[in-house]
Amino acid sequence: MKFRNKTLLFLILCAVTHSVLYFVFYRIANKENPLVKQMALCKANKKAVKVLIAGDSHAERGIDVSIIDSALNLSYYGENNMFTYYKLKYCLENFDLKPKYVVLPCDIPTFANGFNHFRINNFFYYSLVGFKDIKDMRDEPVVEYYRYFKIKLFPYTDWKYALDLAGKTRAQKAKGAFSDKNPEEQMANARNFLQKELNCAGRRENLFFSISIEYLNKTLALCKEYNIKPVFVKYPLTQQVFDVVKNEVDSTALQIRNRPPEMLIRNQNIPVLNFEYLYAQKPELFFDCHHLNNAGKAAFTPIFKQKLDSLLRVY
Repeated sequence: MKFRNKTLLFLILCAVTHSVLYFVFYRIANKENPLVKQMALCKANKKAVKVLIAGDSHAERGIDVSIIDSALNLSYYGENNMFTYYKLKYCLENFDLKPKYVVLPCDIPTFANGFNHFRINNFFYYSLVGFKDIKDMRDEPVVEYYRYFKIKLFPYTDWKYALDLAGKTRAQKAKGAFSDKNPEEQMANARNFLQKELNCAGRRENLFFSISIEYLNKTLALCKEYNIKPVFVKYPLTQQVFDVVKNEVDSTALQIRNRPPEMLIRNQNIPVLNFEYLYAQKPELFFDCHHLNNAGKAAFTPIFKQKLDSLLRVY
């Protein structure tokens, strides 16, 4: 067989393999991926929605949305505030949702550099992002464009998230207790979370990533466009998180007046429900330094509901 014919045959096989993987990937994702199923439920929802609960794993793990009156859950694990903006925008533009309020996070991890460089479920989130918006999502647009085109052309490279393999261990984690760790392990967990996962590296500015704050402004503008009142929440954290911020990042970063995102929110007279220190001395209600466990969720939800209900009666 001539070289040209071999090359042509190889290219045809590659194209067929790609097409099959592409089709099978989305077939599986539509059945297995929680975000895809969340959007399907959102689209099918026929009940009146008063409150949208959006954000990351702190909302997902901390609140039992089923007991919140007329509420719909849009939160998901690992979802940074950039992707929350795009998901909220998509839902408002494409589904018959007319919420009066949206609950959003504004705690210590929310606007951190590392969290907003963190990308999982790319095949889902990039489907919500317009091509022209890619350059605004990162201070290194070439990297973001590479990620975007890679996932658009080869979505099956995200197969672990399509199958939700990480979800298989989430329920088990929520049964654990941070109090089972010794003090050294607790501090090591908090230090790793702040300095490495959130990419603080000892610098205060990495807690308040400028692009993430731009997306806070975009979210507020979106709420105004759809006549939705935002409510921000500072979810419970352990004392170890505060200790690492105070001693190894910047002690002033814990002060409300020195947090740029919170100053922006409060300057627009938007309410902030502050639960950050609520369980700081109760490690038994967490499974790591910043996630409530099942017991923590059961304890926190009624408190959150009471505060939210009281706020919404006057807001």
